[in-house]
Amino acid sequence: MYQGSNITPTAHVPYHHKGSTRLNSPLLTNRVYGLMMLSPYSYMCIRPIQLETRLIRPGNVFPVINSPMTDDCDCRIFDDNGAGYVSARRLVKAQQKMARLQGCEIIEDIVREVKDLHEGVHQVITEKNGIIRAKRVLICAGAFTNYIRLQPVGRVKMVINKETVAMLRLSEKEAEILRTMPAMTYLKRRDDLPILLNGVYILPPMQYPDGHYYLKAGRNGINSTEPSLEEVNEWYNSRGDLEIVEQLSYLLKQLLPNANFEGVSSKTCLTSHNETGLPYIDHVTPTVTVAVVGNGVGAAICDEVGRIAAELSTSGEWDSELPRNLFEAVLE
Repeated sequence: MYQGSNITPTAHVPYHHKGSTRLNSPLLTNRVYGLMMLSPYSYMCIRPIQLETRLIRPGNVFPVINSPMTDDCDCRIFDDNGAGYVSARRLVKAQQKMARLQGCEIIEDIVREVKDLHEGVHQVITEKNGIIRAKRVLICAGAFTNYIRLQPVGRVKMVINKETVAMLRLSEKEAEILRTMPAMTYLKRRDDLPILLNGVYILPPMQYPDGHYYLKAGRNGINSTEPSLEEVNEWYNSRGDLEIVEQLSYLLKQLLPNANFEGVSSKTCLTSHNETGLPYIDHVTPTVTVAVVGNGVGAAICDEVGRIAAELSTSGEWDSELPRNLFEAVLE
């Protein structure tokens, strides 16, 4: 789920304001909808705000969601206060466009090492372009942070999860029928679906680079042993955990019993997590800043995290109403 920003009209990236529905227990709902920003582990309140949400029966508001699985949820809340979704690929292109408009040069390469400051300059060692010299460095490497040799930082304390998502293919006609459905989070635990332990997110149909339309579902991951870089490469080239794909597919077919799916495939990724559930946005040295650990929601918060981190890196100022100390990096 994503909150629209100025990047949408400026870079011409369509933002789908369809709202967000959470199907879960009253206890969790009260906590989630009373907070501006929260930790998925501790549900720590940063700043209370008033959100415009309403209790619904999903099948009445969205006829395509007509399932007993939604009726037996203790609480069904719809957030129509600007919630929606955006294509992650288009969002990245939009952010790159905005950067170029402001004079940035984008170098498509892989960073292997960042050296300590020497005579006022860091050396950034890349795979293809050799050495890039910089007076300041902002590290936003996500789950790959600890796979880069970062001399000024060392290792950042985080847990890496290997994630699997299910992609259910639809015809263009079927995708049009389902276009009114909101982004969904299903949090009710069920004995027959172990994947629901930490909840499942569901995105409405979207057209992907292969030209097909897919409904995407993924789970909020569970901590795993940190994989090696070789294992990460193997994971990205695999089909992922097929048992998870089967359970996610079953859940989607139960929630959308009238949808006609043409096939099921899968994708893999990594997510990074920490104990607070909040990203690290911090100066680790006077010339090195980090903005890492998305806790599974990095795409949804990337605009604001990037804005705060860029200001912190260039001016040293914390430009946010949120307390700076909550985002301090923890190093190993």
